Amino acid sequence: MGVQIAMNNDQKLAISFEGNGPNVVFAHGTPTYSGEFAEVASILANNFRCVLIDHLGFGQSPKPKNGDYSLQNHQMRFRHSLVESKITSFHLVVHDFGGVIALPLLKDKEFEILSLTILNSWYWPLIETEPQMKQQKPLVTSGILPALYRYLNFSPRVLIKMAWGSHRPLTKKLHKHFMAQFPSPDERSGAVGFLRALFDFENSAWQRSEDLKSVLIPVQIVWGMADKLVSERNLKRWQQIFPGAFVSELPNVGHFVAAESPELLAPLLEAHFTRRQS
Repeated sequence: MGVQIAMNNDQKLAISFEGNGPNVVFAHGTPTYSGEFAEVASILANNFRCVLIDHLGFGQSPKPKNGDYSLQNHQMRFRHSLVESKITSFHLVVHDFGGVIALPLLKDKEFEILSLTILNSWYWPLIETEPQMKQQKPLVTSGILPALYRYLNFSPRVLIKMAWGSHRPLTKKLHKHFMAQFPSPDERSGAVGFLRALFDFENSAWQRSEDLKSVLIPVQIVWGMADKLVSERNLKRWQQIFPGAFVSELPNVGHFVAAESPELLAPLLEAHFTRRQS
């Protein structure tokens, strides 16, 4: 899987490709990187060209300590990576923060999006579906939780284990692999940035989910039902936004659907992509 570099505002994003055929663009979340889709991409590669982009602060992209990790700039960099790579027609798969980063493309006339698949994601201030965040916010504003993220690598160390299901056990080797993506405090600003964005409830990037109701493409929702971070209330909200969506509920699968159950997700994706062509 060769890596190419896309430029935006003098910051580089790593973008890689696997396979041949119609494009499938994957948008990852935190605290992982595009590698969470690696096994799924390998399965799809015979029939599709998988496009894997690392957000700033993640994977093979740079991790500047003082970079701009706002949601709006994540959106802009992601879009620019696709434009620069001349990828304008594709199936879109989003997970976690990949939702708010990539979903604006659905309303962007530059792109023809053939289908959408949502994996344990959201596109609204998460406090609306996770009210316990009100009690958690002081830990962010006081600096306690950002410090844990930066100096103890709290996000992959704790949250991956917490949100992982039992379908595919999280081995020590795999857990260490995810932790190794953030090797030093200075290289954890991407995770810290997503943490702060999560509690920025008034950010305009979160305010557009109702606009998605006018989207007229096939939509699929694949939900890990053992997710202890993003509850089933978010699945129900997606179903309200997309009442005609094809929904697959995966028992014993947690938050990281692609990494936990690639053998289940890949055929669901292929069937969904083919559905667009029938």
